[in-house]
Amino acid sequence: MSVSDYEQAWSDFKSCMVERGYPPFELANYNGIYDMPQLHFTGTQDEWERYKDDYDSCYFQISAIDAVYTMQVGNPNLYTDMYEAIADCLRREEAVPLDYTAEDLRRESGNDQGNGENPYEYFDPKDPVFRGCKVANGWSSAYADDEGVDLWHGDGGNRDNE
Repeated sequence: MSVSDYEQAWSDFKSCMVERGYPPFELANYNGIYDMPQLHFTGTQDEWERYKDDYDSCYFQISAIDAVYTMQVGNPNLYTDMYEAIADCLRREEAVPLDYTAEDLRRESGNDQGNGENPYEYFDPKDPVFRGCKVANGWSSAYADDEGVDLWHGDGGNRDNE
C-alpha cells in the first residue's frame, strides 16, 4: 500500500469528522503514522458518547487501509506479541541496538509512569520514531504536555495543554 493511499484515507477520516460537525483539527503524526491527537474534553457526557460513535463510524471507513499500512510499516514480520513487534520496529529504525528485546521494552515501559521521568535506556518516550512504532502496532499513548485539541468548545486547532 502506498503512502499516498494511507494519507488520503486519513484525510477522508478528518473530512468525515468535520462533516459530522467537529471543527477542523490536526492529526498526531508520529514518524509518518497518524493517530488522533490528545483530546481536551470539555463537553458533556452526551457529547462524548456522540464523539465515540462518530469516531467509530468515520474510522471504520479507513480501518482496513490503516491496518494494512501500519502493519507493513510497523510489523512486517507479523509478530503476534505487540512488544516484539515494537522492539523489532525500533531495531529496524536503528533507534535501539540489535540486541534490544521485547523483554527490554516490556520492562522499561512498565516503569513509564507518564510523569516526565524517562525509564528508557536508548530513547525518549516522546521520540517520534518510538511513538511511530507504538502507534503502528496499536499502542497509542498521550502525555500530559502533548498538544491537544478541543473538539467541543473551541476551533479544534491544536493548542498547548493548560
